[in-house]
Amino acid sequence: MEAWGPEGCPYQAPIIGVVRLVIKRGEAINTLSKADPYVVGNFPGTIEKFQTTTKYNTLFPEWNETFEAFTTRRGGSVNWVVYENELNQKGRELGTVKFSWKATPFEWVHFKRAVTFKGQQKGNLFFSLVWLPLLPLSHPLSSRLNYLPGESEVVLFLHIKRCRNLHLLQTIPYSIPKQRIIRRYSVQVLVGTQNDRTKPRPSECPNYSKRMTFFTTRKCLMEEGVRIVVMSNWIKKGQCHLSMEHLSAGELNVPLSSGLMSPRSTTENRETASIEITTALLAIKNQDLEDQGDDKGKGKESANAS
Repeated sequence: MEAWGPEGCPYQAPIIGVVRLVIKRGEAINTLSKADPYVVGNFPGTIEKFQTTTKYNTLFPEWNETFEAFTTRRGGSVNWVVYENELNQKGRELGTVKFSWKATPFEWVHFKRAVTFKGQQKGNLFFSLVWLPLLPLSHPLSSRLNYLPGESEVVLFLHIKRCRNLHLLQTIPYSIPKQRIIRRYSVQVLVGTQNDRTKPRPSECPNYSKRMTFFTTRKCLMEEGVRIVVMSNWIKKGQCHLSMEHLSAGELNVPLSSGLMSPRSTTENRETASIEITTALLAIKNQDLEDQGDDKGKGKESANAS
């Protein structure tokens, strides 16, 4: 499988799963006085990083923040750093958290790890991890998307390769000379409530080569599909809609329609505005993946074992 990943984070190995991390809370993070802590670190088995929000004036911060990233390995060893937020300065280090984790598919593991600074313990950090293997839609467990329950998780990869003849979607008043118009085009992709946008570029055929990733559900893709909107100077000029049949077709050259006007075509070449994309779908096995907390059932046993 091609090594997909967010733009700016190239992967040297194929992605084999998704790690889901929940940073829950801290305990006595600073032993001297109240602090403004936040946590920075990388995910086990991946090159991607995360950063929590800052909790102000507290010794017992409550984060309850969830992060997700693709992995090329099942687990690994990591070092996280707890900083104190300081205005107009780099955060002051309060301590580090070290741990190793070998993932078991679909099983939450709850951790309580010490925050240490210069060999002395300064508090504890509570967090949970689960590893979700990515199953191609050809896998026996998810041979067809139609057979999966509606709330089954699906990962959509979409690679925007090239746009053609975007100027055909642009209307220019006759009172303005064409040479004075700088058209800056961008492409926005919407999947349910999620959206991602390319950077505006002054080209009628921009070669974006941008990869986008969306975590969604089978129900969302079946009912809503994917909407691709072309923007010109931040005004919508054209759009197209991809259904599940399109998404399973691989490489596409999709013509764009417009909410403002129909795509114009020249009499010689019959050109239309279009966008070239590559799509891929991966399904996550449907299972109760809700974090039950570190005081219930298997979660409590995992916390004690760790």
